[in-house]
Amino acid sequence: MSDHRGHTHHVIDAHLAHAARMHVTRHTHDDFVASSGSSPDLAAASHAHAAFQTSSIDALLKGSFAGDLTLDELRIHGDFGLGTVQGLDGELIILDGVCFQVTSDGVVRMPAGSMRTPFAVVCRFAPHVDELIGAFGSLPSLISEIDRIASEHAQDLGPAPILAVRVDGEFSEIDLRSVPGQSEPYPPLSEVVDHQSEWQVIAEPGASIEGTLLGFRFPPEAQGIEVAGYHLHFLSKDRSIGGHVTGISMLGSRLRLDGATELHLEIPDGVEVAEADTSEETARAIRAAEGG
Repeated sequence: MSDHRGHTHHVIDAHLAHAARMHVTRHTHDDFVASSGSSPDLAAASHAHAAFQTSSIDALLKGSFAGDLTLDELRIHGDFGLGTVQGLDGELIILDGVCFQVTSDGVVRMPAGSMRTPFAVVCRFAPHVDELIGAFGSLPSLISEIDRIASEHAQDLGPAPILAVRVDGEFSEIDLRSVPGQSEPYPPLSEVVDHQSEWQVIAEPGASIEGTLLGFRFPPEAQGIEVAGYHLHFLSKDRSIGGHVTGISMLGSRLRLDGATELHLEIPDGVEVAEADTSEETARAIRAAEGG
Protein backbone atom coordinates (compact mmCIF):
# COMPACT_ATOMS: atom_id res chain seq x y z
CA MET A 1 0.00 0.00 0.00
CA SER A 2 1.58 3.27 -1.12
CA ASP A 3 1.38 6.46 0.94
CA HIS A 4 2.38 8.79 -1.89
CA ARG A 5 -0.19 11.41 -2.84
CA GLY A 6 -1.87 10.67 -6.14
CA HIS A 7 -1.76 6.87 -5.84
CA THR A 8 -4.66 4.55 -5.14
CA HIS A 9 -4.74 2.64 -1.86
CA HIS A 10 -6.24 -0.86 -2.10
CA VAL A 11 -7.37 -2.22 1.25
CA ILE A 12 -9.87 -5.00 1.86
CA ASP A 13 -10.87 -5.14 5.51
CA ALA A 14 -11.00 -8.78 6.61
CA HIS A 15 -14.39 -8.44 8.32
CA LEU A 16 -15.92 -6.80 5.27
CA ALA A 17 -14.47 -9.19 2.73
CA HIS A 18 -15.52 -12.26 4.69
CA ALA A 19 -18.92 -11.29 6.05
CA ALA A 20 -20.31 -8.77 3.61
CA ARG A 21 -18.37 -9.24 0.35
CA MET A 22 -17.75 -5.49 0.31
CA HIS A 23 -14.55 -4.37 -1.38
CA VAL A 24 -13.17 -1.18 0.17
CA THR A 25 -10.68 0.75 -1.98
CA ARG A 26 -8.93 3.76 -0.48
CA HIS A 27 -7.91 6.81 -2.49
CA THR A 28 -6.08 10.07 -2.01
CA HIS A 29 -7.93 13.27 -2.86
CA ASP A 30 -6.11 13.70 -6.20
CA ASP A 31 -6.96 10.17 -7.28
CA PHE A 32 -10.57 10.43 -6.16
CA VAL A 33 -11.36 13.56 -8.17
CA ALA A 34 -9.69 12.26 -11.34
CA SER A 35 -12.66 10.64 -13.09
CA SER A 36 -10.35 9.11 -15.70
CA GLY A 37 -6.71 8.69 -16.53
CA SER A 38 -4.76 8.29 -13.30
CA SER A 39 -7.25 5.83 -11.77
CA PRO A 40 -8.84 3.54 -14.38
CA ASP A 41 -10.47 1.33 -11.73
CA LEU A 42 -12.13 4.36 -10.15
CA ALA A 43 -13.29 5.68 -13.52
CA ALA A 44 -14.83 2.33 -14.39
CA ALA A 45 -16.53 2.04 -11.01
CA SER A 46 -18.11 5.47 -11.45
CA HIS A 47 -20.40 3.90 -14.04
CA ALA A 48 -21.14 0.74 -12.05
CA HIS A 49 -23.05 -0.02 -8.88
CA ALA A 50 -20.48 1.33 -6.43
CA ALA A 51 -20.63 3.76 -3.53
CA PHE A 52 -18.18 6.64 -3.06
CA GLN A 53 -17.38 8.18 0.29
CA THR A 54 -15.15 10.86 1.74
CA SER A 55 -13.64 10.20 5.18
CA SER A 56 -15.43 7.99 7.72
CA ILE A 57 -18.02 8.18 10.47
CA ASP A 58 -15.25 7.37 12.98
CA ALA A 59 -13.26 10.44 11.87
CA LEU A 60 -16.42 12.54 12.16
CA LEU A 61 -17.01 11.27 15.69
CA LYS A 62 -13.53 12.49 16.60
CA GLY A 63 -14.21 16.01 15.28
CA SER A 64 -12.73 15.89 11.77
CA PHE A 65 -15.15 18.48 10.35
CA ALA A 66 -12.82 20.07 7.75
CA GLY A 67 -12.97 18.15 4.49
CA ASP A 68 -10.87 18.53 1.36
CA LEU A 69 -13.49 17.41 -1.16
CA THR A 70 -15.85 19.96 -2.73
CA LEU A 71 -19.47 19.17 -3.51
CA ASP A 72 -18.71 19.50 -7.23
CA GLU A 73 -15.93 16.93 -6.83
CA LEU A 74 -18.24 14.65 -4.87
CA ARG A 75 -20.86 14.78 -7.63
CA ILE A 76 -18.32 13.42 -10.12
CA HIS A 77 -19.13 10.03 -8.62
CA GLY A 78 -22.82 10.17 -7.79
CA ASP A 79 -26.21 11.82 -8.12
CA PHE A 80 -27.70 10.40 -4.92
CA GLY A 81 -26.49 10.47 -1.34
CA LEU A 82 -26.11 12.20 2.00
CA GLY A 83 -23.61 13.55 4.51
CA THR A 84 -22.72 16.90 6.01
CA VAL A 85 -20.85 20.05 4.97
CA GLN A 86 -17.78 22.00 6.08
CA GLY A 87 -17.72 22.66 9.82
CA LEU A 88 -20.64 20.25 10.30
CA ASP A 89 -23.00 23.05 9.28
CA GLY A 90 -26.15 21.01 8.83
CA GLU A 91 -27.28 17.95 6.90
CA LEU A 92 -26.35 17.28 3.27
CA ILE A 93 -28.73 15.71 0.75
CA ILE A 94 -27.85 14.84 -2.86
CA LEU A 95 -30.98 14.06 -4.87
CA ASP A 96 -31.19 13.78 -8.66
CA GLY A 97 -27.71 15.27 -8.90
CA VAL A 98 -28.53 18.41 -6.89
CA CYS A 99 -27.02 19.19 -3.46
CA PHE A 100 -29.12 20.58 -0.61
CA GLN A 101 -28.01 21.76 2.82
CA VAL A 102 -30.40 21.75 5.79
CA THR A 103 -29.15 24.02 8.57
CA SER A 104 -29.94 23.67 12.27
CA ASP A 105 -32.80 26.17 11.97
CA GLY A 106 -34.48 23.91 9.41
CA VAL A 107 -33.75 26.10 6.39
CA VAL A 108 -33.13 24.23 3.12
CA ARG A 109 -30.66 25.87 0.76
CA MET A 110 -28.57 24.97 -2.27
CA PRO A 111 -24.89 25.30 -1.28
CA ALA A 112 -22.17 26.42 -3.66
CA GLY A 113 -20.37 23.66 -5.51
CA SER A 114 -17.13 24.92 -3.97
CA MET A 115 -18.36 24.12 -0.45
CA ARG A 116 -16.41 21.27 1.09
CA THR A 117 -17.68 18.18 2.85
CA PRO A 118 -15.96 16.33 5.70
CA PHE A 119 -18.20 13.27 5.32
CA ALA A 120 -20.54 12.13 2.56
CA VAL A 121 -21.45 9.02 0.60
CA VAL A 122 -22.92 8.95 -2.92
CA CYS A 123 -23.74 6.56 -5.75
CA ARG A 124 -25.15 6.69 -9.26
CA PHE A 125 -28.66 5.60 -8.39
CA ALA A 126 -29.90 2.99 -10.87
CA PRO A 127 -32.51 0.93 -9.02
CA HIS A 128 -32.99 -2.79 -9.54
CA VAL A 129 -36.13 -2.83 -7.39
CA ASP A 130 -39.14 -0.56 -7.96
CA GLU A 131 -42.32 -1.26 -5.96
CA LEU A 132 -45.37 0.48 -4.55
CA ILE A 133 -45.72 0.03 -0.80
CA GLY A 134 -48.46 0.85 1.70
CA ALA A 135 -48.80 3.03 4.77
CA PHE A 136 -46.47 2.81 7.77
CA GLY A 137 -46.93 4.37 11.18
CA SER A 138 -43.30 4.29 12.26
CA LEU A 139 -39.76 4.27 10.92
CA PRO A 140 -38.97 0.78 12.31
CA SER A 141 -42.00 -0.68 10.52
CA LEU A 142 -40.92 0.91 7.23
CA ILE A 143 -37.37 -0.38 7.69
CA SER A 144 -38.68 -3.89 8.32
CA GLU A 145 -40.61 -3.72 5.06
CA ILE A 146 -37.55 -2.47 3.16
CA ASP A 147 -35.52 -5.35 4.62
CA ARG A 148 -38.20 -7.82 3.57
CA ILE A 149 -38.43 -6.49 0.03
CA ALA A 150 -34.63 -6.37 -0.33
CA SER A 151 -34.43 -9.99 0.79
CA GLU A 152 -37.23 -10.95 -1.58
CA HIS A 153 -35.33 -9.34 -4.46
CA ALA A 154 -31.89 -10.66 -3.52
CA GLN A 155 -31.45 -12.10 -7.00
CA ASP A 156 -32.19 -8.72 -8.62
CA LEU A 157 -29.89 -6.83 -6.27
CA GLY A 158 -27.11 -9.41 -6.43
CA PRO A 159 -24.54 -9.96 -3.66
CA ALA A 160 -24.73 -6.32 -2.60
CA PRO A 161 -24.00 -5.54 1.07
CA ILE A 162 -24.59 -1.81 0.44
CA LEU A 163 -28.21 -0.86 -0.19
CA ALA A 164 -29.21 2.56 -1.56
CA VAL A 165 -32.81 3.39 -0.58
CA ARG A 166 -35.23 5.90 -2.08
CA VAL A 167 -38.83 6.26 -0.90
CA ASP A 168 -41.00 8.83 -2.71
CA GLY A 169 -44.35 9.29 -1.06
CA GLU A 170 -46.79 11.15 1.12
CA PHE A 171 -46.06 11.61 4.80
CA SER A 172 -48.50 12.59 7.54
CA GLU A 173 -45.71 13.22 10.05
CA ILE A 174 -41.93 13.35 9.95
CA ASP A 175 -39.39 13.84 12.74
CA LEU A 176 -36.17 15.58 11.71
CA ARG A 177 -32.96 16.90 13.13
CA SER A 178 -29.90 18.90 12.09
CA VAL A 179 -26.71 20.09 13.76
CA PRO A 180 -25.26 23.59 14.22
CA GLY A 181 -22.10 24.67 12.40
CA GLN A 182 -18.84 24.49 14.35
CA SER A 183 -15.64 26.53 14.44
CA GLU A 184 -12.08 25.36 14.99
CA PRO A 185 -10.84 23.87 17.19
CA TYR A 186 -13.59 21.36 16.45
CA PRO A 187 -15.17 19.43 19.35
CA PRO A 188 -16.02 15.72 19.11
CA LEU A 189 -19.37 14.96 17.51
CA SER A 190 -20.82 13.77 20.82
CA GLU A 191 -20.62 17.34 22.15
CA VAL A 192 -22.23 18.79 19.03
CA VAL A 193 -25.29 16.52 19.10
CA ASP A 194 -26.01 17.69 22.64
CA HIS A 195 -26.99 20.99 20.98
CA GLN A 196 -28.67 19.64 17.85
CA SER A 197 -32.03 20.94 16.69
CA GLU A 198 -34.96 18.52 16.51
CA TRP A 199 -38.39 19.26 15.10
CA GLN A 200 -41.55 17.55 13.95
CA VAL A 201 -43.51 18.38 10.82
CA ILE A 202 -47.19 17.36 10.86
CA ALA A 203 -49.46 17.62 7.84
CA GLU A 204 -52.74 19.48 8.09
CA PRO A 205 -55.85 17.26 8.45
CA GLY A 206 -56.68 15.77 5.06
CA ALA A 207 -53.34 16.82 3.61
CA SER A 208 -49.88 15.25 3.38
CA ILE A 209 -46.22 16.18 3.05
CA GLU A 210 -44.89 14.99 -0.30
CA GLY A 211 -41.23 14.18 -0.37
CA THR A 212 -38.35 11.75 -0.61
CA LEU A 213 -36.75 9.62 2.07
CA LEU A 214 -33.27 8.62 0.92
CA GLY A 215 -30.13 7.03 2.23
CA PHE A 216 -28.20 3.82 2.66
CA ARG A 217 -28.12 0.57 4.57
CA PHE A 218 -24.59 -0.62 5.38
CA PRO A 219 -23.75 -4.02 6.90
CA PRO A 220 -22.73 -4.33 10.57
CA GLU A 221 -19.18 -5.12 9.45
CA ALA A 222 -18.87 -1.58 8.01
CA GLN A 223 -19.36 0.06 11.40
CA GLY A 224 -16.84 2.82 12.03
CA ILE A 225 -16.16 3.36 8.35
CA GLU A 226 -19.88 4.01 7.85
CA VAL A 227 -23.09 4.03 9.87
CA ALA A 228 -24.05 0.37 10.19
CA GLY A 229 -27.71 -0.17 9.41
CA TYR A 230 -29.87 2.60 7.97
CA HIS A 231 -28.90 6.26 7.64
CA LEU A 232 -31.75 8.29 6.12
CA HIS A 233 -32.40 11.92 5.24
CA PHE A 234 -35.57 13.59 3.94
CA LEU A 235 -36.33 16.31 1.41
CA SER A 236 -39.83 17.58 0.63
CA LYS A 237 -41.03 17.83 -2.95
CA ASP A 238 -41.20 21.63 -2.71
CA ARG A 239 -37.64 21.67 -1.26
CA SER A 240 -38.75 23.58 1.85
CA ILE A 241 -38.40 20.79 4.44
CA GLY A 242 -35.47 18.49 5.08
CA GLY A 243 -33.08 16.94 7.56
CA HIS A 244 -31.83 13.77 9.19
CA VAL A 245 -34.78 11.42 9.78
CA THR A 246 -35.56 10.08 13.25
CA GLY A 247 -39.22 9.14 12.80
CA ILE A 248 -42.04 9.01 10.23
CA SER A 249 -45.68 8.25 9.66
CA MET A 250 -46.45 7.80 6.00
CA LEU A 251 -49.14 6.98 3.51
CA GLY A 252 -48.56 5.04 0.29
CA SER A 253 -45.25 5.44 -1.50
CA ARG A 254 -42.88 4.19 -4.17
CA LEU A 255 -39.81 2.27 -2.99
CA ARG A 256 -36.70 1.94 -5.14
CA LEU A 257 -33.55 0.03 -4.20
CA ASP A 258 -30.07 -0.16 -5.68
CA GLY A 259 -27.19 -2.31 -4.48
CA ALA A 260 -23.40 -2.05 -4.44
CA THR A 261 -20.51 -4.30 -3.48
CA GLU A 262 -17.75 -1.70 -3.76
CA LEU A 263 -17.00 1.27 -1.52
CA HIS A 264 -14.44 3.80 -2.77
CA LEU A 265 -13.11 5.81 0.15
CA GLU A 266 -11.38 9.20 -0.21
CA ILE A 267 -9.09 9.95 2.71
CA PRO A 268 -8.50 13.67 3.41
CA ASP A 269 -5.01 14.84 4.34
CA GLY A 270 -4.48 14.66 8.08
CA VAL A 271 -7.37 12.26 8.65
CA GLU A 272 -6.65 8.76 9.84
CA VAL A 273 -9.23 6.27 8.66
CA ALA A 274 -8.93 2.95 10.45
CA GLU A 275 -10.47 -0.36 9.52
CA ALA A 276 -14.06 -1.13 10.46
CA ASP A 277 -14.73 -1.21 14.21
CA THR A 278 -17.51 -3.54 15.32
CA SER A 279 -17.09 -2.89 19.05
CA GLU A 280 -20.15 -2.10 21.17
CA GLU A 281 -18.47 1.12 22.33
CA THR A 282 -18.30 2.40 18.76
CA ALA A 283 -21.85 1.21 18.12
CA ARG A 284 -23.12 3.22 21.10
CA ALA A 285 -21.24 6.34 19.99
CA ILE A 286 -22.67 6.11 16.48
CA ARG A 287 -26.20 5.47 17.73
CA ALA A 288 -25.96 8.50 20.01
CA ALA A 289 -24.67 10.70 17.20
CA GLU A 290 -27.11 9.44 14.57
CA GLY A 291 -30.19 9.31 16.75
CA GLY A 292 -30.49 5.55 16.55
